[in-house]
Amino acid sequence: EAEPMLLGLAATGDLEATLLLASAYWPLPSSHRSLLGQVVVPDGARSLALYRRALEAVRQVDSHAARTLASEIGQQLDQLENNLPPDAQSQAVAWQLETGAQWAKVDPGEIGQRPIAAFGTVRPAPPAACQ
Repeated sequence: EAEPMLLGLAATGDLEATLLLASAYWPLPSSHRSLLGQVVVPDGARSLALYRRALEAVRQVDSHAARTLASEIGQQLDQLENNLPPDAQSQAVAWQLETGAQWAKVDPGEIGQRPIAAFGTVRPAPPAACQ
């Protein structure tokens, strides 16, 4: 149930859902996989397309949190682009075009308000946030 729910959220432009899905679809070997990543089928093309959508949105924000997140996403993209076969990269472009026409643009408004990371995890909260 989680995958269709997050796809629905990502389609509305939710940045966190977009990053969670991009990480869950991660096709390369990883020492940690999220619970979502354990139940979805790895899909390099979707992971690549979702990370590209997220990066486009994050680059619109001028803040330290946005630059940090953009750097993390860039690292993920570099790994995918250097390791995915050409057909998966072509599928990513096709899926980007399809979702770009049907989905809302990713809303970067959450950066700095929510402790999201490019790896499908949340950042540790500072002690002040726990009060």
